[in-house]
Amino acid sequence: MTARRSLLLVLAVAALVQAPGLEARKYDPSDPYSRQRSPNESGEFGYDDSQDVPWREDSAAGRQVPPPPGDDALAELRLDTLPRPFTAYLDTKTLAVNPADGVLRYWLVVRAGSSVTTSYEGMNCRSREYKTYAFADPREADGLRMVRDPQWQVLGLNRRNDYRWELADSYLCIGIDAKSPKDVIGTVRGYYDRANPFSEYRDNARPWAP
Repeated sequence: MTARRSLLLVLAVAALVQAPGLEARKYDPSDPYSRQRSPNESGEFGYDDSQDVPWREDSAAGRQVPPPPGDDALAELRLDTLPRPFTAYLDTKTLAVNPADGVLRYWLVVRAGSSVTTSYEGMNCRSREYKTYAFADPREADGLRMVRDPQWQVLGLNRRNDYRWELADSYLCIGIDAKSPKDVIGTVRGYYDRANPFSEYRDNARPWAP
């Protein structure tokens, strides 16, 4: 290589080093894998969450409780984690997803012989929590007994006997989003495979939809 070519090569390398946007990467000496990480992993391009809006429940939705369901509106659920001889039913007429907070609210009935518990609940699929707002109580004038201070309860602390976790996973949620009432009804009626989270996307006919 001639002296002229060597000089040109040195000048070209120097120009690249000094070019804007091509500064040498800084490595963290305390991180033994710093040189192997991509710029995104090294924190050079941090996510700015200052504009994120924290999730808030629509408090009014929990107070607007529909009347308890009649037997004609109930659909039986197959919940393997529900202890025998209990059977669970979902009210298909009052299913509703609130557009403000994304919570799916519903009446749930659990029966065993003459014992019946009917509760109005909300399912937050994003946080995997549920809340009980009211119970059906024929002793009350309006047939409702409101929960004084309802709190969100975490699902899946013990999946072996947490039937609400199975309710969310098999019927009410698809990923971190609540299913639409039509899709919930489709799952209950067996149009979709409960064990396949992508089953809803395979059938565009949706024979139960108006």
